[in-house]
Amino acid sequence: MACVRKRKKNGEEVYVADWRDALGFRRMKFCTTKNEADAVLADAIKESQQRTRPLVDPNVTVEGYGAHWLAMRAPDLKPRTVQSYRDVLRLHVLPTLGEKKVRRLVKGDIKALLVAKRGDGYSRDSVRIIHATLRAMLAEAVEDGLLTANPADKIHRRLRLVASAKARS
Repeated sequence: MACVRKRKKNGEEVYVADWRDALGFRRMKFCTTKNEADAVLADAIKESQQRTRPLVDPNVTVEGYGAHWLAMRAPDLKPRTVQSYRDVLRLHVLPTLGEKKVRRLVKGDIKALLVAKRGDGYSRDSVRIIHATLRAMLAEAVEDGLLTANPADKIHRRLRLVASAKARS
């Protein structure tokens, strides 16, 4: 439930606008006046209730979205880059994640793919390229409204640490 509360912060009286966003995360904003807090809360509620319309079918698979993404990005990229993206998707991403719906992708799916590639003997640089391609594609899916956050973000650092520890032993 969204509300405005009166609190003391550092000895001063403030008003707290407290609500949950569209993803269910709790948000708070501290304001100096009640009117300001009410306005913040009204804007937040209005924003969380607006339905975002994805630019592509919300039930699209990774394979379908990969084709769409390549078609949209190709005019802005060098031919060699487009070919590299196409090869990474065809050889590495689509065999594992191709049938999965984009909106159902989670960090665990991507991490499992990257760990499996390292386990199959691919070099760290090859896995980095696979991850970068997937991260770029999913960043575009966030912009298109299919995802609220990119599940491929902030995965590689942990993988590098695991790989380094494994190499030392």
